[in-house]
Amino acid sequence: MAIRLDRTARSAEREAAASRRAGDQTSARRAADEAHGARRAAAMLRGGPDGVERAFDAS
Repeated sequence: MAIRLDRTARSAEREAAASRRAGDQTSARRAADEAHGARRAAAMLRGGPDGVERAFDAS
């Protein structure tokens, strides 16, 4: 599942970059937020209970 979340994050980062190039800041922000959330969720899954605490401390 963490690997799928990493893929989702990479895809969202590409979408954010494309949206910024197109001048669509709203879509770029949404995609960047999606990427951040996916990376955070992957970190939580990988870290178990301690990973949840670290993920929230890092944001």
